[in-house]
Amino acid sequence: ILLGIISLSTSSPQESKQQNITQEIQKVITKGCLDLPPKQNFNKSPYFRGYWYLIRYYVLNYPKKDEINSLCANKYYELSWLGRATEYFDLRSTRFDEFGNRDSIQSSTNHVIFRNFFGKFYLREAYRGGYTTNFHTEVTVLDTDYDNYSIEYSCGLIDSASIINIYTRKSYIVDEKVETSLKKFGLKIEDFKLSSDKYCHIHYI
Repeated sequence: ILLGIISLSTSSPQESKQQNITQEIQKVITKGCLDLPPKQNFNKSPYFRGYWYLIRYYVLNYPKKDEINSLCANKYYELSWLGRATEYFDLRSTRFDEFGNRDSIQSSTNHVIFRNFFGKFYLREAYRGGYTTNFHTEVTVLDTDYDNYSIEYSCGLIDSASIINIYTRKSYIVDEKVETSLKKFGLKIEDFKLSSDKYCHIHYI
């Protein structure tokens, strides 16, 4: 259903329609997480390995009054021989509250990944000897070529905070196939913010 809502052609009459479609997405997403179709024939073995670096992000819904000013992140995956994936997630962000005050956030979190066979998976926060009982985030891999880029839709199950993230294996390098893939979802690379600015100084190796 959603693909019918957000699919666009590249013709110029559709460009003015882009904003209306985005507004419709905003309306839907305030009610919960979107059920977007994951990448077909998703292969978890090459995906859940090594580093992914966030290079661009597009905030669909952020229910808090804070405004996300910058968002920098990288994650490292390990896949056990039993098929259990673990995510090591590092985040740095700056936000402005409703009064214009800037707040900086830096965190490192370990997540255990569940139901990861079909390109849609759920995160539980891990700690020494176990993990939390409740899922807190749903992630859908919209598209990936495993070696260069990944486009993910991430949604908080508690507050429905929703972001589309573009990750790459090498920091700050955007594969041209990303733009082609975004068009399928009615999005353009220009819709996305860069993952760093003057308030967020992270340089990946």
